[in-house]
Amino acid sequence: MSSTLGPIRENVQAQGFCGLDDETYGEINYLLCISPAIGNGSAIERRFRTMARFLIEVPHEAEKVACARAVQVLLKTGSHFLTHADWGCLDGDHKAWIIADVDSKEEARSIVPPALRYTSYCIINDFEAEKLTVTPIRENEKILQASLKKIAAKLFALGVSELVVIHFPEGAYLAARDQTEILQPSLELPQDYIVGSTGAGDSFCAGILYGLYQGWDYGRMMRFAVCAGAMNLRDLTTTGGMSSWPVVLQMQERFPFREICWT
Repeated sequence: MSSTLGPIRENVQAQGFCGLDDETYGEINYLLCISPAIGNGSAIERRFRTMARFLIEVPHEAEKVACARAVQVLLKTGSHFLTHADWGCLDGDHKAWIIADVDSKEEARSIVPPALRYTSYCIINDFEAEKLTVTPIRENEKILQASLKKIAAKLFALGVSELVVIHFPEGAYLAARDQTEILQPSLELPQDYIVGSTGAGDSFCAGILYGLYQGWDYGRMMRFAVCAGAMNLRDLTTTGGMSSWPVVLQMQERFPFREICWT
């Protein structure tokens, strides 16, 4: 499965990506533009235009089944790139390197099939949502409701089968396959309540998963999740602020939900 990519990859790694266009995208370790596009102006230039060339590194777990799965995914969804793929598994470097000639970085990123196609419940924060879909969530410090809908639609198109939940300091947004949508504000907490924020996002995710496990309706599940995230803030550790689920849910009786600036 290897190709002539080896020397290119080694040269890029030896340079330490100095001066190269280097970005991280979720399951992709890096995406580098190793040759810019040539000819974007006149009709003659466009006729003889050379597309940009990108080097993409995609890691997977160090197990034989993971290696086989990675190759299988590429066979099913990106077989026309196999002649431009290099695999490091036999050398103990469990990654794939792919070279693609495409028009843009976004098109290059979309070549690598993400794990979203195997995801039932996608629970991510605002930063992750923006990076995954290249869609801004805020404008002038206001949450863009239209962007949240667009991001959810993109994630469903990428393969999420049941539920998309995006959380951010101001609250959270839920979109389900059955067309259910919920915008849930977070709790308005006094400043002296907040001790640390480490683990708040994980607590929110745990709240969503617990609600799904209990079979709660989406509204109650979202309220519970923001309460869990808020309760986590009262302690410096990742779990020290948490309590039993009834106590967590009582947070909504102690503190009001905040007013969010939507647009």
